[in-house]
Amino acid sequence: MDKDSRNGRPIGTGDEGQVFIMGTNNQSRRPDRRWTTKQTVSLVSVVSAIIVIIILTSVAVWYFAGYLQEKAEESHEGNDEKVPRVYTGYFKLKDMEFVPELESRSSMAFNQLSWEIHKKIKNAFTSSSAFASYYNVSAVTAFSQGSVLVYYMVMFQVKKSDLELLQSLLSVDIIREFLMSELTRDRMTNHGVFVPSSLTIYSSDEKTALLIQSSCSKTIRVGSSPVQFTSPGFENDQYPPNSECQWFLRGSPGKQLQLNFQVFELEDDCSQDFVEVFDMLIPAKNKSISLECGKQQPGSLSLTSSSNMLLLIFFTGNQHNFRGFKAKMTQLPASKCGNVDLEAVEEEKNFTTPFFPSHYPPNTQCVWKIQVKAGKRIRVVFSRFELEEPVEEDVCIKDYLEVLGTRYCAEQAIFAVRSVGQTLEVRFHSDDFLTSRGFLAEYVAFDPDNPCPGKFACRSGLCVPTIRRCDTWNDCGDNSDELDCNCRSNEFTCGNRNCIESSKYCNGHDDCGDGSDEACNAGSTCTDKDFKCLDGDCVKKINPECDNQPDCSDNTDEENCDCGMRVYQPTRVVGGQDAEKGEFPWQVSLHLQEYHASHPTHTCGASIISERWLVSASHCFQEGGKDPKLWKAYFGLHSQNALDDEEVVRHDIKRIITHGSYNSWTYDFDIALLELESPIRYTYQIRPICLPAMTHNFPVGKSCTITGWGSTKERGPAARVLQKADVNIMNDTLCKKLMDGDTTHRMLCAGFLEGGIDACQGDSGGPLVCVELPSGHWFLAGVVSWGEGCARANKPGLYTRVTTVRSWIYTNTDNEV
Repeated sequence: MDKDSRNGRPIGTGDEGQVFIMGTNNQSRRPDRRWTTKQTVSLVSVVSAIIVIIILTSVAVWYFAGYLQEKAEESHEGNDEKVPRVYTGYFKLKDMEFVPELESRSSMAFNQLSWEIHKKIKNAFTSSSAFASYYNVSAVTAFSQGSVLVYYMVMFQVKKSDLELLQSLLSVDIIREFLMSELTRDRMTNHGVFVPSSLTIYSSDEKTALLIQSSCSKTIRVGSSPVQFTSPGFENDQYPPNSECQWFLRGSPGKQLQLNFQVFELEDDCSQDFVEVFDMLIPAKNKSISLECGKQQPGSLSLTSSSNMLLLIFFTGNQHNFRGFKAKMTQLPASKCGNVDLEAVEEEKNFTTPFFPSHYPPNTQCVWKIQVKAGKRIRVVFSRFELEEPVEEDVCIKDYLEVLGTRYCAEQAIFAVRSVGQTLEVRFHSDDFLTSRGFLAEYVAFDPDNPCPGKFACRSGLCVPTIRRCDTWNDCGDNSDELDCNCRSNEFTCGNRNCIESSKYCNGHDDCGDGSDEACNAGSTCTDKDFKCLDGDCVKKINPECDNQPDCSDNTDEENCDCGMRVYQPTRVVGGQDAEKGEFPWQVSLHLQEYHASHPTHTCGASIISERWLVSASHCFQEGGKDPKLWKAYFGLHSQNALDDEEVVRHDIKRIITHGSYNSWTYDFDIALLELESPIRYTYQIRPICLPAMTHNFPVGKSCTITGWGSTKERGPAARVLQKADVNIMNDTLCKKLMDGDTTHRMLCAGFLEGGIDACQGDSGGPLVCVELPSGHWFLAGVVSWGEGCARANKPGLYTRVTTVRSWIYTNTDNEV
């Protein structure tokens, strides 16, 4: 067995491999410039009229901007504050030809037509006895073709005391009927005979009104080549405060737009900074397909329109400013998502929601009809499934998948469906509001008499490897792989014949499903699974330490809890990506000054456990690495290229203590303590991690995080920026099988059977940490130790189990931690 330690190399071998975490590609004719075929206007008259219109339009925008500034001053006068009610909508103009100039808000054509329509909308409301006293301002915001679609905004100003009385009057239905009636009655004839039709109106947000006066407004058209655009200030790595921008994004008729954010870095507070994308050229609430803030992994956010247009708005507050976004817009052929016939064979094939893994478009209906030969059946496995959340619990009425009379929505773990005959119909529906990534499905024909050749057939329809049978891990989703098992010596036999890990007995959770594992006497004497208070009392609750709830009468379960908390709160944690500064303040980089090297280099990781002590792995300090004078510890470090940053602190090592039972062949007891020459001072980027009690339980399947500057792939280059990745705690019995028996109780197994994410060379000694909710404290579950290669399938990473060496740490740090 090729057993690899996770430091860049065994000390003294001269191997230059080092350091990380793995993360698992004939011109068209120009249209006539005319409004109708019935009317000709002299050039001089047109130019004169347009100049007047531009002046009037400027006055209107100036007036609207002035109003917005006055609104805040007026809003608190007296006890009857006025509040805005904003509506947006669109209507079609019959008998009117669309011209490309109408796309540009600065064109003469846009100003001329928008001013005329604005006057009609304004006159309709100001001449109405019902609306006149509440009407404030209106504006035409955009045009699109088909024949001409007019997008507009109307805002009312209403006293709070009148809101309930006017609720019916200010409904979208009443406003739509009123406006349609008025515009149809007062036909706009200056540019020919055309009548509004199909008028639609939506409730909107007050902030959208600000965009009418914004100078940060652009129209972008995409053709055969992608178009890129960025937020203001992107080239300077910081957008300005109080930005209010909008982009009208357009493509060719019959096409769909795909918007991919190659960079997305905003403040992690959507009330301050956000990007919102709408599936038409108005910011209507129920046409928003995505509202985003924070930081996204590059390329992970990709949105698709249902037609050839999108509206993107960008708002920032006056507090923190970040890099912003860089987006690429592409024009795609319209998705073919009608009735699709598929034939299932014995080789797996797949189908997905349109444009997967990009967000599926709104207003989409798909039907897949799958058929097999006589005597066969169909199995469909949904390995990725992320649809919009249901409006009500367990009711899928927004975006959903429907198959065999059952609807599925929201986010689902892997699941399968099986046909009862030779055909199966799968339906997908999305509404016009908020989209998500969709699903990836694999379909295959199978023999009902042998549904899973060479594998275990779950009752859920999934097929899982036989090695996962009776391993205490619910691989099937319905626990059918864990029924009727002969439990092992380190497992508890439930009343329903299920097997669970012994550590789950009496942990406060019904892990068996029948309550038999919780039928314990709370007043019984302490066992080795109970948390022991300093006064001798025992607590039978799972992980009571530092959960912000005193369980010991002497409060010792809540002592020494100034650990495992970070000032920085990241937006997301995704495997194999850059960490943020301060995200893992307990992470330490250990640099070794080798005898043949001119400068120290990162060799291993470590974790802060107190002001004087670090914890790392014993194998980092063998042979030429035993001398503490050869090591330097870097705290608050984010990039290995920035060792001299003012936020980075360097300390010398006074003493290295390796475990007396460490076995350099098996890596058993792979733990070490480092005492610093002088105490470190905590900052928001330098803080300790919590050490778990000996009874602390990190259950199988729990998602925890590994960090380090290790190699980005097996025998690959070292990471320069601190990396982070999520891995799952794995079952000990399964781990022992996978690693050919080369594990001990001091080793904790974590990763994924399919591989793809793992620690690697250079991550040795670094932390495997798990957060406990609701307290939010992070605990050191493991120390990166060894593995077979990096991120290989069925070869998880091995970590020193900190709970098994907790007393050794306590004793050798003079009871300081």
